[in-house]
Formats: sequence, C-alpha cells, structure tokens
Amino acid sequence: MSVTNGVGTDVTELADMSVVGNVVVQNGAGGALGNAGHTWIRNPTGPGRAVIGGNVSVTYKDGDVTTVPDELLDVQVMGNVTFAHGRGNSDTVLAGDQTALPAIVRATSRSPAPGRRSSATTAHPASSVSSSAPTSGSRAVPGTTR
Repeated sequence: MSVTNGVGTDVTELADMSVVGNVVVQNGAGGALGNAGHTWIRNPTGPGRAVIGGNVSVTYKDGDVTTVPDELLDVQVMGNVTFAHGRGNSDTVLAGDQTALPAIVRATSRSPAPGRRSSATTAHPASSVSSSAPTSGSRAVPGTTR
C-alpha cells in the first residue's frame, strides 16, 4: 500500500485494516505554518492487533509532527518501521491502545534523519521494539524506546 501526499499539512490514517505487504507513506513539504500533519496506523475496534506483513516507511520532507504525533497503535509489524521526519520536530507513539497488548515491531524501528527534536514513546512496558541509537539533534525521552 502506498500513499503519496503533496505540499501542505498531510493526514494519513489507516484504521481497522491489515496489510499483506509494505505500507509506504511519502509526505511533501509541510504547510504554511510549519505543520507536516501526521500518520496513524491503528486498530481502534480490534479485537487484538492489526498486522502489517512487511515494512512500514513514513517520510516527511519537512515540517513538524508534534501537534498530533505519528502513531502505531494496536499493530504488529512483521518487518522494519522507519520514520524519516526531515528537518522538522517530531513525536512518534508505539503502543497498545484499545487492547491490553503492546505494539510489536518484529525487526527494527528507527528515525534515521531526525529533525531538531525527535522522540519515540512506547506506552506499554512490554512493547517489543528495537531501534538504532539516537543521532545528533534527537532527544531521548525517559522511559521510551528509540
């Protein structure tokens, strides 16, 4: 599944669906006020987790993803998860929300090119996420996984 957005505040929300292959979201430059928008992949009506059979890749050319963070909620990703937030600030949440189950990433979760401030939060202590080390310009949040 592939979504390509142009210039402006882009909102991509995938709910209550499982995907056999990869999910790729490519966002253009942020809006006039600097807001890039957000990407949600979630399973709000359950039961259990939605499954992404491949990788998840979300990119932003620039703009901030902080007013509403990127979210992977109640999802199991069989491959890698990559959020590339360009030059903007960003927040990303990986968690269980409607279920008691954590979000799971079977391979790695990373933000290879964080902006001025980049953070990833896992809201469930049993969330299974591995990731690359923080890079220059990023901020690790206590109790979170990067």
